[in-house]
This record gives sequence, structure tokens and C-alpha cells, in this order.
Amino acid sequence: MLVSWSVCPTQVHTSGAVLTSQHRRLYRQEPSPSQRVASWSVDAESNDLLSEMFSNCPDAIVVVDEGRTVRVASSALETLFGYRVDEIVGRKLEMLLPQDVRKRHEAHVDRFVRAPSGRPMGAGLELLGRRRDGSLFPVDVSLVPLQIAGIRLVGAFVRDATAQRRSLEVERFVNEVTTKATAGEPVAELLAVAADRVRGVADADAAWIVLRSNFADRAAAEGLSARDGTDGDHGLSVVASSGEGTDSLDLTPDGPAAQAIGRALTVLVEDLSSEPKVHPRVRAGGFGCGAYLPMLNQDSAVGCVIVARAAGKGCFERGEVAAAETFAASLAVVLDLASTRVSLDEVRLAAEQERIARDLHDTVIQRLFAIGMGLQAAQRDAGPGVADRLRSSVDAIDEVIREIRETIFDLNHPPDDSAGQGLRAGVRKVLSDAREQLGFSPRLEFRGPVEASVPDGMYPELTAVIREALSNVARHARATSADVIVSVEDVMLSVVVSDDGVGVSDHPSAGSGIRNLSTRAEQLGGDLKLTGRKPSGTVVIWRVPLR
Repeated sequence: MLVSWSVCPTQVHTSGAVLTSQHRRLYRQEPSPSQRVASWSVDAESNDLLSEMFSNCPDAIVVVDEGRTVRVASSALETLFGYRVDEIVGRKLEMLLPQDVRKRHEAHVDRFVRAPSGRPMGAGLELLGRRRDGSLFPVDVSLVPLQIAGIRLVGAFVRDATAQRRSLEVERFVNEVTTKATAGEPVAELLAVAADRVRGVADADAAWIVLRSNFADRAAAEGLSARDGTDGDHGLSVVASSGEGTDSLDLTPDGPAAQAIGRALTVLVEDLSSEPKVHPRVRAGGFGCGAYLPMLNQDSAVGCVIVARAAGKGCFERGEVAAAETFAASLAVVLDLASTRVSLDEVRLAAEQERIARDLHDTVIQRLFAIGMGLQAAQRDAGPGVADRLRSSVDAIDEVIREIRETIFDLNHPPDDSAGQGLRAGVRKVLSDAREQLGFSPRLEFRGPVEASVPDGMYPELTAVIREALSNVARHARATSADVIVSVEDVMLSVVVSDDGVGVSDHPSAGSGIRNLSTRAEQLGGDLKLTGRKPSGTVVIWRVPLR
């Protein structure tokens, strides 16, 4: 806990009793002539008033002398520190401080006595108090110098600062997660940080973040994947965790997580090991108290944050639960922010891709056409050797134009690789899988309206043909490069796989692979051609009609 100390001159009582005449004499000063005519004076009535204020002040009031001995203390000290007033008065103030700061505190008090001024104590520092049971808690302390009847004293107001510090901690953590979200960090990393931070806020041993499965699916595009413990049948996914034993979390349809999300209310479980509605794995996970905190967004919950303590530890205090609730609600807003940012990024990317595609089509391709036509014109006036080189250059330009057109198509029709759908995505995956077997990356080209023309039912055949052809290259061709061209012309689908290897093989397994390709073509009403490639290599042409 955090504690704050403030100091002020006042009249106090000891052991819960009203100030004795001795105390009154100690703190009463004879008034000056001007004070005698004041409308309010320190008389018996005001003494009683100050005694009542002293007795009922929620902050602990402590007065020490120059030797740091407690001279007077209020009864609120017992609530804060667990000591009775008569156990404190006459003893050193350091007994209320952590052991490791007592020497430093002595020096601070000595400096304050030499140059006294009313002020907060330890400005900028996180001060701690020590209870009777040895536990530490945060405090705020304010000091004020006193001089009564020639005696120098130091008064202090001490306040439990636990709630204030916890609130600042929550604010700091929410700002941290928000900054990560706006900076574009992946949602999976953001949630991992959030799980770690909420565990600290609640002083828990374990923490989990659970999302509704549809919300988790929205986040999947950003690299978020559900861990073990996801139960799609219940519509919930465990997406992040922190602490020991977190792999024991499983979800049940009527368990506390489902209740917290469905009702948008916090569910507190005093003992997870004996709660019948939690999953058996959770009951056996060695946890005691657990809190299920809804991630509220516009009066509904997109998920919940779960915090738990090890068995045998005390349950969560009201302030700890309130702080964790605030963090959970803020996390829902942060996730919305991250989702919005991703959507904006996608819009910006799409706009940029459209601009690049437009520039490529309207500017680059037109200029390449012009260069090619100029080279063809020069070819008529050139000698045989130069004409051949010019012809090669024109062919290269045509090849570049085809590649640019393919790039333009990809920019305007990005593959849905995340879902694993689409002809292009499927073909690209086949080539990616073949890379390790081949020892190099095959070059891929699409020509014509492939994706728009090829029916979905033909996708498996197409990918199987390319996989078989590349497998033959890897096993028999000893090639260093290979090209795959998938094209649609009129009503025919063609797949051309060429390599620069040793040429057509007579090996039996090669013949078996070619027969498989031929059989697939014939079943679809097409054919297969196998030819040599100059200067070396093989060209496989698989053609079938589109239905």
C-alpha cells in the first residue's frame, strides 16, 4: 500500500483520550496583545473542537521531536499501521518505516529540523510505510514545522496512498498499451503486454485475456492467434496470458468467463479450486481467488480479463478489482483503436496500390511500347548481327510488359493469403512449398483473366498438376531455374512448366509422373505435350478446356 504523510500543528489526544491539561499546557502559547483582541482564541471550546478534529481525521497525525521520538499520535494511526497509540508514543518514528530506508530517513529529518518549512515529504519519491505485521504500503506524507513553548517539533499527516498510486499505475499502463496500438504494433504483442500489466495492477499470479471468437477473428489479420484453451463452440478464445500455470485455463459454456461477458458484469470467484462452474483443469491449476472482468465497449463486452491468485493467498480487495476493471474497459477501447488503425492502413495501402497500378499502366507500359516500336523501326535498317540483338531487346521488353501487367493485376486484386483462398494464392503456395525441394524459387507468371475464368472446381487439379511437374523437375532435371506460366486464352486453360535441366529423362519414375499429368489432362478433355527446350531443358504443356 501507499501512504501519505501531512503535518500540521494541532492539539491531540493519546490512547484515544481527550487532551490532558499537561498536553494543553505543552501546546498552549500565551497570546500577544494583538491576539487578545482576536475574534477567535484558543480557549476551552476551541480545544475541544481541535480534539474532535484530531480524533476523527482519517489521516494519521503524528508529532515527533528533534530526536524523532513520537510525542503525540492520533487514533487513525492504528487503522493505517496496526499499532495502538500507546504503543507508538515515546518510541522512535522509524518503527513505522521499512528497514532499508530508516538511516536515510534520519538524515532527512535532521535536515528538515535545521531548515524547517511546510511541504510534502519526499516529493517525487514513492514513500512506503511499514505495518505492524511487516507488510509495506505506499504513503503520502506532508510535513510542517512546529515550535511550542520553545520546543521544536515536526508534525506529519500520513495518508494511505494505495488507491492513488494504483490509479496512476493503471493510467500509465493504459497509456503504454494505447501508444503501442497507435504505433502499429501487432495486436498479439499488444495483448501480451496488456496481460502482463493487468497482472501487476491486481497483484495477481496469473492473468488471461479472452475475446469473443468473432472479435478474435477480426484481429487474426493482424497476427493474433488463439492459444490452447480456445473453445469455438462457446464462442470464446484465449488470446493472451501472463504468469505461471496459465496453460490450465479452459472455458465452459456457463462458466464465469461466459457470465462476465454475457452479462457485462464482473464475476468474483473466492476459490477457483472448488467452483463447479469452472473447467476441471482450472480447478486443478492451483489457484484460489479469481476475478473475471468484462472488457466493456458501448455497454457490451467484447471479451474479459481474468486474474487469479495462487491458492492460499487472500482474495482481491475492492480497490484492486476496481483498478483491473478500469484497465479491462480501457483495453476494449484500445483494441477498437487498433482495429480502426488497421482498417485505415488497409484503405491507405489500397489507394497507394491503385496509384502505382495506374502509373504503371498509363506511364511505364506506354513508354516501354514506344521504346519497343523505336527498336523495331531501327531493326529494319540494321545489319544482321545488330538486328538480332535488337530483336532480342524487343522480346525482352515484351516480357517486361507482361510482368508489369501481372503486377498491375496483383495490385488491383491482392490475394487473400490469410484465408488461404483464391487460385493465385493456391498456386503461389505450391511454388513456395517446392522451393526447398528444388533448391531455388521458380518464376511464376499469370496471363489473361485466370482467376475470373477458371472455375473453383478446377483449382485442385491445377495446383496438383503444377506440384507434380515441379516434383519431376526436382527429382530428375538437375535444373538451376524453372518457369511456371498459367494462362487463359479463349476457352482453354494452359499450364507451362519449363526448366533448364538435362532434358527429357528416360527414368521410369519420370515417365510415371508424366503419365499422371497426361491422365489428369485426358480426364478433363485436354492433352499434355512434352518437348525439349533450347539450349537445354524440358517444357511441359498441360492444356484443358474451361467448362
